[in-house]
Amino acid sequence: MRDLRIDFFRGLALCAIFLNHVPTPATLLTWRAYGFSDAADLFVFLAGFSAALAWSQGFLKDGLSASLKAARRAFVLYKAHLCIVAALLAVALLTVRLTGDAAVLDWMALEHLARDPVDGWLRVATLSYLPTYGDILPMYVVFIGGLALLGPLIVRQPAAALLLSVLLWLVAGRYGLAPAGRPDGEAWFFNPFCWQLLFVLGFVLGQRARRGVALPRHPLLAAAAAAVVLYAFLAVSPWQRFGYAPGFVLFDPDLLPPHGKSMLEIGRLLHFLALAYLCAWAIPPQARWLSRGPAALFLLMGRHSLPVFSVGIVLSTVWTVLVVATPTTPGLEVVFALSGLPILVAVALMRELDARQEAGAAEAGPGTAAPGPAIPTPAGQRMTGRAAVA
Repeated sequence: MRDLRIDFFRGLALCAIFLNHVPTPATLLTWRAYGFSDAADLFVFLAGFSAALAWSQGFLKDGLSASLKAARRAFVLYKAHLCIVAALLAVALLTVRLTGDAAVLDWMALEHLARDPVDGWLRVATLSYLPTYGDILPMYVVFIGGLALLGPLIVRQPAAALLLSVLLWLVAGRYGLAPAGRPDGEAWFFNPFCWQLLFVLGFVLGQRARRGVALPRHPLLAAAAAAVVLYAFLAVSPWQRFGYAPGFVLFDPDLLPPHGKSMLEIGRLLHFLALAYLCAWAIPPQARWLSRGPAALFLLMGRHSLPVFSVGIVLSTVWTVLVVATPTTPGLEVVFALSGLPILVAVALMRELDARQEAGAAEAGPGTAAPGPAIPTPAGQRMTGRAAVA
């Protein structure tokens, strides 16, 4: 049975990613302001979890077939990444043309691509040039592509795979190992050698869920997770973001556990795992409220995460340009940022209608429009057509 929490939290993460990319006070509506982790952690973890639900059995029964499916999915993500970079470049060049200010090219790290398109696109194509906001999908290309090669081994030796993943995370974090992501040699912002740990964790736990292994439920575990979440909340002093007690902090910032984003440092990782455990502990997989009211909109976006994510990245860039260029007030900025969310819902709704039409055509048999190939959705449900999986 489909776990509604996966699509719900994926949709929630998509909205949070959009709001966090637009520089307005609307970021205070996301959990980034109240702890060490944010939507990126959730998105990567769910990618691994849903990949296990979709393909782990296939890796066990027919490793080659499942690997080909994962490779095809990685290629779809790769093409989406190239389209996003092209769209970001178009937005930047149009902004320069309308305003005469080339600063946007520098902010979006697109100056090299605009100045030397041949070398720039070659670097983009080889994932060695990741513009601002164009550095998220490449992670999934690498992770899903790696899964195509290593999936059969991971499903058979999950403990060993997790141990190697932890070791890679430790070594990369300790020595700063990361691939180059800019022409000047600057590394990937999301260091894939570190962030792979969240993906592998999600995959291993997803494989356990696929086999029916229940999450350990113990009051002491819940209490420990709650303590981690509370500590992170107090440590980031969220009241200062609202203008209250600007000089008051409970913990010396220099003594906090490292919680940087780029290297997925330990404080950030523990905070996310604590949040994830509490949510999984408190919310049943088939909670009725997940498919009703506003929650159903998050479900819808989560089911079609790739088109929603792609549109959200480009839209957040456009919204950022408009916010920076237009005199406004904090209140209007919040309204403006929130106005992008209905657009994301509309994208998901259109994709849902397309998927249903394709499924209906497939059921109708010969003489109707030919459907696309059947592919697994993030939660393992089979759908006909071009269902998006991030």
